[in-house]
Amino acid sequence: MILIVDDTQENLFSLRTLLQLNSYEVDTAASGEEALLKILKNEYSLIILDVQMPGMDGFEVAETITGYSKTRDIPILFLSAVNVDKRFITKGYASGGVDYITKPFDSDLLLLKVKTFCRLHDQTRQLQRVQKALKEEIEIRKQAQEAVEDVNARLEEHVEERTRELRLANKELETRNTELAQFASLASHDLQEPLRKIITFGQLLETKYLADLGEAAELSQKINASAERMRNLINDLLNYSKLSAHTLFEPVDLNELLQDTLLNLEIAIAEKNAVIRTEFLPPSRPYPARCARCFRTSLAMP
Repeated sequence: MILIVDDTQENLFSLRTLLQLNSYEVDTAASGEEALLKILKNEYSLIILDVQMPGMDGFEVAETITGYSKTRDIPILFLSAVNVDKRFITKGYASGGVDYITKPFDSDLLLLKVKTFCRLHDQTRQLQRVQKALKEEIEIRKQAQEAVEDVNARLEEHVEERTRELRLANKELETRNTELAQFASLASHDLQEPLRKIITFGQLLETKYLADLGEAAELSQKINASAERMRNLINDLLNYSKLSAHTLFEPVDLNELLQDTLLNLEIAIAEKNAVIRTEFLPPSRPYPARCARCFRTSLAMP
């Protein structure tokens, strides 16, 4: 929309008619004061401003318009029939005008200037909107980046904290494993001596006193066999305490291990009148003591 400011009604009418015939939307003001009030309320693409008016003249109105941040970019076209001297034209540019036309003017030339200034203003406004949108987009992305950086920082802190906790837990686990290995080693060594005596005395009893006593000799043999299996378990425990996480186990005959386990549970099986049927088991690389424990657990005979 174009604002025409002139204190002469004839000038307002003729200029408004010319512009409206060329498809321009037009508004008018009969004084500088009225023009300022309208400019603060409405948006204009161009202001055609008379110079000589009662009250505020055109130069004062232009200086006021360009002093407002909201209106400083509106192009001002001075139009005057009286102030045609060079010093007035210079003052018009100095006060914020983009052009200065003297009367009588060429209608085609005026329309060409009006079209040019309106297009430039519209392009300027469009550019300002794009710049504003870009600034908003930049701010949004900046905030998003800051949020990502904040999340990353907190995540790094969390990872560092968890790493410290895991390091401490691993250290504590290593300490406990070391203590457990030491305990298992000591316990195994401590159990070896009384067990050795049991085996020695059992063998001595069997050879010297029970060789001819049939059932007593058989029971003595079972005692010795059980003691031997116990010694094997203790040796397994001792060996296990020396293992690391990367130790590779030797192949084990699971069928033989299962039979040893059943023999070890002979009394419990007999007491429960249980019948145990087994099938062939393929070779594997388990830890024997643990595997025997699994067999006993499966039979529910700890």
